[in-house]
Amino acid sequence: MDCKNKKPPGKQLNNKKPCGKTYNNKPITKAPVAKPITNLKIANPNSTTLEERKIINKMNNKIKNKIIDKIKNNLINLIDRKINIYIFGCSHTKCFIRDSINIYNINIYNKFISGASLLGFTRTESKLDYQNIINNYITNDNTNYYLFKFGQVDIEYVYYYKLYILKQEIKMEEYCIDLINKYIRLLLKYKTINNNIIVCGLNLCNFKSYILNLNNHLNMKIEVNENDVNSNLLLFNKILQKECEQNNIIYFDLIKETTEINKGIIRIKNEFIGYDYHYKGAESKTTYIQYLDKNDSNTHFVFLNKLFKFIK
Repeated sequence: MDCKNKKPPGKQLNNKKPCGKTYNNKPITKAPVAKPITNLKIANPNSTTLEERKIINKMNNKIKNKIIDKIKNNLINLIDRKINIYIFGCSHTKCFIRDSINIYNINIYNKFISGASLLGFTRTESKLDYQNIINNYITNDNTNYYLFKFGQVDIEYVYYYKLYILKQEIKMEEYCIDLINKYIRLLLKYKTINNNIIVCGLNLCNFKSYILNLNNHLNMKIEVNENDVNSNLLLFNKILQKECEQNNIIYFDLIKETTEINKGIIRIKNEFIGYDYHYKGAESKTTYIQYLDKNDSNTHFVFLNKLFKFIK
């Protein structure tokens, strides 16, 4: 069965409202012995053409070999368990894996939708209908884990659309708080069904490619500097981390692993700078295939390695 069309059974999302908490007076509702890691199996990537499947499989073979060396220590207590990890968010979730991968009984399914915003996800009716799609995967099966990585689109694009196109008066901190209020409320609803909810914070921006893409989306040239954009992304992460901790939701990000201070400015480390506005290995499909031979995709290993630390 195609894993993307499989809808797991179990208790479904209800509309119970969680208990209230506040941020700045605004409401937020509330080891077995390891076996040798061999014979890894890679899931079918469901690409649109046979040639694309062959190309993606080529990279998956590299992933398989490096996982044995780089990630096995974090799998010692996991490889004897059946675990399904579902990843939801925008295209930046491809930093973990581009689609799906199986490692013994550990199955990882990336159900991202390119361009998915946090605001759209929190709405029961939206253009992408992403919340209703995700609802079908949330069950009370305790072998399932759900990773959410939303907000990149909202901070990097929607904010500037509201500011420059809609001419709205909008302050970044208030904007972040409002988004995170909605985010936490929905995640708490999911936690009433399954407690295995994990949140990943935002990446810093690959600025040179990002600013070109932003201007293209807005159909105008705007003056935005790298430090301001990254400061906004870090602010979002800071507020999100605090609210996750207060609501007993697992939170992590990859800022420490993927960035450095360069001339007083925090930037992505060179090894993670992709060939478009994503991190290396998470680029759009066309770009990813174009630069495949130059892309060792270390990003996947770093992100997966961090994720496995939070699977208990």
